[in-house]
Amino acid sequence: MKRFFHTLLFTLAMLPAMAQTEVDIEQLRKLQTAHLAITNLYVDSVDVKKLTEDAIIGMLEKLDPHSQYSNPEETKKLNEPLEGNFEGIGVEFRMFEDTLIVSRPMPKGPSEKVGIVAGDRITLRLAPKGAGSENKGGLRMLVPADGIEGVKRAVLDIVSHAGASPCPPMVIGVGIGGNMELACLCAKKACARDVDTHNPDPRYARLEDELLELVNGLGIGPAGLGGGTTAFKVNVEFCATHIACLPVAVNINCHVTRHKTEVL
Repeated sequence: MKRFFHTLLFTLAMLPAMAQTEVDIEQLRKLQTAHLAITNLYVDSVDVKKLTEDAIIGMLEKLDPHSQYSNPEETKKLNEPLEGNFEGIGVEFRMFEDTLIVSRPMPKGPSEKVGIVAGDRITLRLAPKGAGSENKGGLRMLVPADGIEGVKRAVLDIVSHAGASPCPPMVIGVGIGGNMELACLCAKKACARDVDTHNPDPRYARLEDELLELVNGLGIGPAGLGGGTTAFKVNVEFCATHIACLPVAVNINCHVTRHKTEVL
C-alpha cells in the first residue's frame, strides 16, 4: 500500500506537466488549414519554405526576446565550435587548454591548398590602420642587377614621396622577393611586427638598421616639421623569388601603430 501511494503521488505530480505538453489537435488544424489556403488559393506564387520559417520566427518572437529560430545552415555554423571543425576554412581541430590545434585539413579545402597540416596552430595578427598611411605605400619591380643599393633607393623613394602624409614618425614594413603579391604581403607582415624586434636573419637585421638610418636622414621629422625622427622602426621580411626579378614593397603605418597577435 505504501509503494502504491508513492506511485500515485508521483503520477498526480506529473499530470500538470504532461497536460502542458499535450498536442492541441484543433490548433494544429488551424495552422495546417491556413498553410494550405495560402499556398493553394493566394493570388500569387508563394515560397512555401520561407512562409513556414517566417511563421516559426513569428511565433518565437511573441514568446520572449531570447528565443530564436535557426535554419539547418545556421545551426551547423553555430555548432562548429562544439564539433571540432571549421568548414569555412576547411579544418578539423582539437582544443588544448586555450589553443586551437589543427587535427587535419579537409581534402581540397582552403587550408589544404595553403599548406596547413595536422598539428599546426593558427596564429592571427590584427593590425588596424588608417587609409592615409596605407595609401602611401608602394611597390617597385627591380631586377637582381639593381642589388641591395637598388632596394635602398626604392625604399627611400617611396618614403620620400609619402612625406608628411602618413603622420610620421612612421613604422615601415619592407617586403623583398616573391612576386608582386608576395612582396606586398611580406611588407604588411613586416609593418605589423613589434618595433623592438629584428629579422632573425642577421643580414636582413643589418639592413633594417641601415634603412632606418637612411629614412631618418631624409629629415621629414614628426608631422613633417623636420628633424631626425622620421621613422621609429623599419622592419624587413623576405621571400624566395625568381632569378630574373627583385620585387620590393613598402607598407607604411603612422605613429599610432596598433597590432595584436592571438594563437587560435
